Amino acid sequence: MARMKILYIVGIAGVLIGILFYAPHYLTYSDKPRSSDALVLLVGPDFEARKKEANHLIGDGYADFLIIPAYGRISKATKDGTLKSVKKNRANRKNPARNERAAKSAQKIYENTHLEMLYAKAMIDEHGLKSAIFVSSPYHMRRIKIIAGRIFDQKDYELSFVPTRYEKPCNNPWWTNKYGFRRVMGEYIKIGWFLLYEPFVGN
Repeated sequence: MARMKILYIVGIAGVLIGILFYAPHYLTYSDKPRSSDALVLLVGPDFEARKKEANHLIGDGYADFLIIPAYGRISKATKDGTLKSVKKNRANRKNPARNERAAKSAQKIYENTHLEMLYAKAMIDEHGLKSAIFVSSPYHMRRIKIIAGRIFDQKDYELSFVPTRYEKPCNNPWWTNKYGFRRVMGEYIKIGWFLLYEPFVGN
């Protein structure tokens, strides 16, 4: 009996240790970049690293438009490789009031990435776009994918998620350093918060 208890405790401890080491890997979701209408760049503490990745992908011809929803900015790549600001195109907007009303009425509930994604969809619909690459930090990608799955109808949009290659990694054991702990735990808390409130507020 005592032996069974020991094996049970060891098994539980092994599972918990496995979860601890796997935690950052779950967050770092990644797709291979594919040709899309737009590239959506999300802001954050490592914005320069994210921006560098976005510029790299635009330069390689993966997308014609660059959208920064937090700034309400959309630009189009020209033949010489520069980005030119694009004016609003309300004629092509698809249900814009729904997205904008949801975002404006949710400042105290919705977390920032959720708001950015709502704005991104409004801007994508505004310009009649159907596919997009989302770029952010590696540990931000799983949350972006989860939120996108609730906002974008997969039948109408083709989405891919590409993390920046220019941000420093979170080395294991992540819980022993401030950078890793803040990154990993912060993402899980925000994912949990989103999954908790989203069914009640919708999009």
